[in-house]
Amino acid sequence: MQSDDKQGVTMQPTFYVWAKWDDEAQAWYTAETSIRGLVTSGETLEKLRERLLLIIPDFLEDQMPAHAALHIIAERHDEITQMAAE
Repeated sequence: MQSDDKQGVTMQPTFYVWAKWDDEAQAWYTAETSIRGLVTSGETLEKLRERLLLIIPDFLEDQMPAHAALHIIAERHDEITQMAAE
């Protein structure tokens, strides 16, 4: 862990997950992460988040810090069409 010399504050590590929506599977999945080899999915973004909070400590085992932040960046592409006026 790093220490900010000016403030004396210990900075906690942050894990990043880029989540994408899979239309065919109807699920959110880890498209990219800052944790090499971490792959999982969830039916909703909240379920993906809950799953990540459970599996990251097990996945990292002895390398897991006492405290860390999880930052999820979600991306979903939808098309918007204009309704015909009646």
